Amino acid sequence: MSFQVLVEALQSVPFLATLGITVEEARPGTATLRLPAKDGNLDHAGNVHTGALFGLGEAAAGVAVGTNPRLAGIVHLQKACGIKYLARCRGNVTARATLPSEVIDGVLATLESKDRAQAEVTVQLMDGYGTDVGELVAIFTFRRG
Repeated sequence: MSFQVLVEALQSVPFLATLGITVEEARPGTATLRLPAKDGNLDHAGNVHTGALFGLGEAAAGVAVGTNPRLAGIVHLQKACGIKYLARCRGNVTARATLPSEVIDGVLATLESKDRAQAEVTVQLMDGYGTDVGELVAIFTFRRG
């Protein structure tokens, strides 16, 4: 998937477009997205809203999985997602999702003998001041298409 196609795909999701999420980087196994600290994304105390942080992290996890060419033709669905908020968040936020090759190896190996596989994608959230503000873990299920 080209970078421009990815940008257009994210913008086609109304919720993500409303948040103003942009793509910083996308390559196999890694996605970095950015969320602006704009009025609609802030809570009553002026911090980036935890709901916006969750949306950003969930989107980054989906991009890391969906853009990996080794998983082409394999259906993936998010089964569960959890987040830990580590610090209050000020300024723009960056979410970096990683899906290591050994995790993909495990998914593909499992699908050789079973109908479904499962994997976790970890997303680190960092604010504009370099502070780790959260960690999201998304659990995906996979099946052959």
